[in-house]
Amino acid sequence: MLLLTSTGYSNTIQVIKDLFLIITSLIATLIAIYTLNQWRKEFKAKTYFDCAYRLLKSTYSLRDTFASMRAPFISPNENEVDPRSNLFDESSNTQFILRNRSAPFKESLNNFYSILPEAEVLFKTEIREIKKEVNDIVSLYIMKRNEYIQLIGNTNNFEHLKEVKSFVYGGNNEDVLNGRLENAIIRIENLLTEHIILK
Repeated sequence: MLLLTSTGYSNTIQVIKDLFLIITSLIATLIAIYTLNQWRKEFKAKTYFDCAYRLLKSTYSLRDTFASMRAPFISPNENEVDPRSNLFDESSNTQFILRNRSAPFKESLNNFYSILPEAEVLFKTEIREIKKEVNDIVSLYIMKRNEYIQLIGNTNNFEHLKEVKSFVYGGNNEDVLNGRLENAIIRIENLLTEHIILK
């Protein structure tokens, strides 16, 4: 009788041990699943944050270098040759100035474009539309810049020259290119801000 009781007692202890091990394993599994899900959420948020941050930073750099490149004021040290010299050629000099001014913009544009493939994967259609808008702005600027260089000293239509010049050098109230770029930047900001704000 005593033997039977101690066997029953040891069976009860064994069952309790087994239940404890099962419950412990189940809790460990649930904690692991919860931790994995939390890590996934944090990794996804970090991926979006990093891409959004880099894209916003490159967008602001693009805006600033675009404005610098199109600044209406030309300082004397930007000229290739002193304007008072007999060697001064306005068309050649303008080409020289615009080429030097465009170097930082090209670098910013390349940086902007290098981030876009990742941004397209994460933010989909709207980034593609913004990319197309930026391409159109840059293409229009390059076309007008080339036309302006060709027209200098070769046209009597000063009204048309002035119109083309307004695309090359910003600074007026009806700056079409700057307005379009500002709208594209606002769209980027609206799209990315929620991913930049730390919660």
